Amino acid sequence: MQVMDAGGQNIQNTDMNKQLEQALKVVASLSEESQNALARFIMDEAKRLAILEGIADVDAGRFVPHEDVKAWALSLGTDNELPVPKCK
Repeated sequence: MQVMDAGGQNIQNTDMNKQLEQALKVVASLSEESQNALARFIMDEAKRLAILEGIADVDAGRFVPHEDVKAWALSLGTDNELPVPKCK
């Protein structure tokens, strides 16, 4: 597996491990308030990226129509449960 840095350069796992170790030392030296702020930023960024990925999936036609999900949900617990709907 190739891992690229922000500049698109291939970095070896050992280099990545050293960089990660250095970054973790920096984070450990931060105040608790700064660590919490950093954690919130990371979580917010992960959420933003997940939303962008979801939007890209919808734009590419990879989604389950609401009507299919609703019909499936309404069938749960009945004698005629529908299978989990699939992307169209």
